[in-house]
Amino acid sequence: MAEEVNLKSVDAMFATLIAESKSNHAALMTRLDGQDSELKEIKAGVKKTNGRVDKLEDESKARKVRYATLFSVASAAGAAIVWLAERALS
Repeated sequence: MAEEVNLKSVDAMFATLIAESKSNHAALMTRLDGQDSELKEIKAGVKKTNGRVDKLEDESKARKVRYATLFSVASAAGAAIVWLAERALS
């Protein structure tokens, strides 16, 4: 004769809680694994974007240096022409 299980017994309640806990844990781990993979994709995108931004910043700095050099040379050439013109006229 099969023994009847009292669903209101403490053992049955603990067994139910343990089963639900395992189920919740599995669902949580699946969710966390999904979030981990999504975070890895975001991190890869951020690294790629940061590389592009760094390259653009470096190009901008190089352009500023070129312009500063060009204006310095033009200013020095202008000063030299003025000096030569004053010397020639005196």
